[in-house]
Amino acid sequence: MSHYTTDIDHFRLFLFTTDALLAKQAEQVGIDSIIVDWERIGKRERQMSYSTQINADTPEDVVALAEVISIPITVRINPLDIAFPKLVRYTYFSSLLPFA
Repeated sequence: MSHYTTDIDHFRLFLFTTDALLAKQAEQVGIDSIIVDWERIGKRERQMSYSTQINADTPEDVVALAEVISIPITVRINPLDIAFPKLVRYTYFSSLLPFA
């Protein structure tokens, strides 16, 4: 089953989690992608008056998930800023992203 489609009738399901067991179960029931949340800059202030979850996900979480699931792992990152090149270098040297 392809996780990418151009079928307009397909509703894509995403799950925010870093729990490997939950991610594997989600994959088995048809979740399209797992989301790991690295976005933090200004998030607490933006969401102050809302009942939301602010995650503390890490690059190591991505590695752990990639070892147990085959569906795409979507990583939500901070807006591009001065720290972005450092994150890319860390990610590359940690072998988290497949560079072709």
